[in-house]
Amino acid sequence: PSFSAASEPEDPDGTNECLVCMDDYKNSESFALPCGHRYCALCWQNYLEVKVDEGMGWIYTFFLSFFF
Repeated sequence: PSFSAASEPEDPDGTNECLVCMDDYKNSESFALPCGHRYCALCWQNYLEVKVDEGMGWIYTFFLSFFF
């Protein structure tokens, strides 16, 4: 599933960069949090699997900012 904070619908064939692996993926092959941060499906799946294995009761997302 893909959710976006953008007011306009996203082009499913458009691309975005995963904030974990830094690879480019089609919007249709990635996951966006309501804040707009986007991750490829594999990185998001790995994150969720690790958190489930850790026995986390809640899945936390963080606001990642990069300053250059």
